[in-house]
Amino acid sequence: MKRKNTSLLIVAIFLCTIAAISIASAAVTDVTEPSGSTNVDPSGTLTLEWSADWSGTTGFGGATVTVNIPGGSGFTYAGYTAVDSSQTPFTLTETGSHDPAGTGQVQLTSSSPPVDVNTIQVLFTAPATVGGPYSFTGNSLFASDDFPSIDDFTIDVSVVGTYGVTITSTSTERVLSGNDPVHTINVLNDGNVEDSFTLSYVGTGTAGYSANPVVLAAGANTDVDVTISGLPDGTTVGTLTATSAGDSSTDTSTLTSEVQLAAVTITPETSTLIGSKDSDIVHTFTVTNAGNFADTFTIAKTGGLGTVVETPLAIAAGATDTFTITEPQDGAERTNILTTASATSQADGTKSDTATADSSFKNYAVTITPATPSDSVTVGDS
Repeated sequence: MKRKNTSLLIVAIFLCTIAAISIASAAVTDVTEPSGSTNVDPSGTLTLEWSADWSGTTGFGGATVTVNIPGGSGFTYAGYTAVDSSQTPFTLTETGSHDPAGTGQVQLTSSSPPVDVNTIQVLFTAPATVGGPYSFTGNSLFASDDFPSIDDFTIDVSVVGTYGVTITSTSTERVLSGNDPVHTINVLNDGNVEDSFTLSYVGTGTAGYSANPVVLAAGANTDVDVTISGLPDGTTVGTLTATSAGDSSTDTSTLTSEVQLAAVTITPETSTLIGSKDSDIVHTFTVTNAGNFADTFTIAKTGGLGTVVETPLAIAAGATDTFTITEPQDGAERTNILTTASATSQADGTKSDTATADSSFKNYAVTITPATPSDSVTVGDS
């Protein structure tokens, strides 16, 4: 019977011990730590965070966070932040090699953080190039008089790039026939890593590039000249595409090329006009824009004493307009006064046409002869 009582006592003591441990465990620091996996931008900031709840503990024995930097990862230690529940900072002691090229280690220790909810963040700067995943490992110790919290952690970190490209161009490039239009294209790297972009053209003609492919740092942009050769006269449209080497993302822009063929004809309404020596003679000329684009024509004249009005003339492709040259009278008879008018394209000075008008001034008189010759009367200028 005695042995039985002794056994019961032992069991009771054991149960009480378990209960005591459970009670103490309930007061143990509640710690959250890094885990799983995460991504960070190239040259971005990686933040590893521990949050410890000290409320309910009866004492404090200190805190230590140890982080092992993955060898060869290129990550560098960038400092820490430590705040309590009211966001008041507190100080940690920094130790460790901090060597990102080897088995670097960062260790942060505090002997007296506030006995409250507090947060410790360890910061690292990521390398500029994509890579990973890299395994950050280590442990944390949050010690109280009740029971310490000691935890290992592992988190896999990948340096991940984002890719994107934007290209813009002038709406239309115009050149005279026999020349090749050159479009200036702006290429923008919308990604967060250096990238290479390949340019390609689909449409009439053949494209040549001042640079292709185009290599740009993150957020950078540059201009590229795109020359389209082998185009016929008139307007053609093509599509330029920029493709990222990082993830094949693309952007497109429409290139409109106008190869202008200038041409002009000029004709007088009537090539020869005869009028009275007492009146001006007005010649009307018609100018036709025989080119394939809207053009402006300069009007000039040689010969005669007349003056030109309505110049210059802006005429749409295929359309016509008129101008006049007035040959003045001077009261005398004159014949075969030749005036040559010309119309010249302002876009292409080698394209022009001429027309000649002939003016003659006459002395008109009327003679009236009555039945009786002695009564004859002459009416006229002389």
